[in-house]
Amino acid sequence: MRGREGWSRSRAATVGAAFGAALILCAGGAWAEGEHGKTEGAAGGTAATPGGTQAEGTRTMGPEETGHHDIDDEESEEGNIRVGIDWVGGTGKTNVANQTQPTTLGGGAVNSIENVQVTSQSFIAGASIEYNHKLEFGARLPLTYGQFNLPDGPARSTTAVGNLELEGVYAHHIDQHMELGFALGIALPTAQGTDVPDPSKVSSIVEGANGLIDQNAYDRGALNRAASSSRGWETTALFETQRFGIIPKVELEYHRRKLAIEPYVKLENLLDTSGGAEHKYIGELVIGGRIAYRLARHVEPGVRIWTNIPLTGTDDTAVAVVEPQIRFPFTNLTPTVGAILPFAGPLASPTYTLGVRVSVAARF
Repeated sequence: MRGREGWSRSRAATVGAAFGAALILCAGGAWAEGEHGKTEGAAGGTAATPGGTQAEGTRTMGPEETGHHDIDDEESEEGNIRVGIDWVGGTGKTNVANQTQPTTLGGGAVNSIENVQVTSQSFIAGASIEYNHKLEFGARLPLTYGQFNLPDGPARSTTAVGNLELEGVYAHHIDQHMELGFALGIALPTAQGTDVPDPSKVSSIVEGANGLIDQNAYDRGALNRAASSSRGWETTALFETQRFGIIPKVELEYHRRKLAIEPYVKLENLLDTSGGAEHKYIGELVIGGRIAYRLARHVEPGVRIWTNIPLTGTDDTAVAVVEPQIRFPFTNLTPTVGAILPFAGPLASPTYTLGVRVSVAARF
C-alpha cells in the first residue's frame, strides 16, 4: 500500500469521465478529418513496443510519438529496431522506514516511519523489434538512484532495479492518417525492495531474528515508490515491489500534416507475489494522451496529460498530471525534454512532487 491521500473516489470518477470524453472527442475529430484528407501524406508510426511510451525509450507510435512521416520523406527509411533510454530526475516526499539502534543501557531498537524529502534519478532502458509493420515485441527495465534527506540524521542513498516489462503490440492501420494499437504488457516481479507501510501501521514493519529491520530493503522499496511518483504514477507497474503485472492497453495515433493527436487508455492489474500483502490485487486505470504541432522540420512542441485512477484493492487516490515537452525528431533519432507537473491529487498537495524528463529514442 502506498498510503496516498487526495481525491475521493467520486472525484476520481469525475476526472476519469472528463478525460474519457476529451479523448473520444479528439478521436472523433481526427477520424472525421482523416476521412476528408487521405491524400496528404502517410500516417506516422507502425507497431508499438514495450510499455507504449517512446519517451521511455521504446517506439515511435503511441502517446509519445516521435514525429510525423508526412513531414519528411526521409522518415520512411526508418528501420524496424528501436532502442532508447528515458531519464527522469525527481523530488518529492516519500514514507521511509527507520530504526534507532539498541543502546548499551539496555534500550531496544525503535521502529518509525517518516515522510522525508527524496531526490531520485530513474532510468528506463528499452528495446523492441517490429515485424511486417503490424507486430512489435519489446522489453524495458528501470534502474533508479536516490537520496533520502532525513531531518534528524545524515542523508543516506541507495539504488534499486524495477520490474522487467515485456510487451507485444498489434497495430491496425485505419487509413493513411490513423493507426490503432492493441498492446499487452507483462511486468515480471524483479523490482527490489520491501514496501514501507502506512505510518499508522508502523507495528507491521518486519524485524529479523536479532530485532533489526532490513534497512536496505525498505530503502529500495521507498526509492522505487519515489521514482514512480516523480513520473506522475503513469507507469506504476514498473516500480511496484513484489507484484506481477498484466497491462492491456489501447492507443490511437492520428497524424495530419503538422498535427499529432495520440490518446490512450490502459489498465494496470498488479498481483501480489509475496503472499503477505494487505491487498492481493491492485487495479489502476490510466487515461491520457498527447497533442503536438510540428513548428519546424526538427522542432515539435507538445503537451501530454494523464490521470491514474485506482479502481480496487488499494487505499490510493487519483492524480492528474500534465507534461509540456519539446521533441527534436530527426530521421532515426528523437531527443525529448519535458517537465512532469502534477496539478491534482496527492502528488500536487499537500507536498509537491516534480519530475524533469530527458530521453533519446533511436530507430535502426
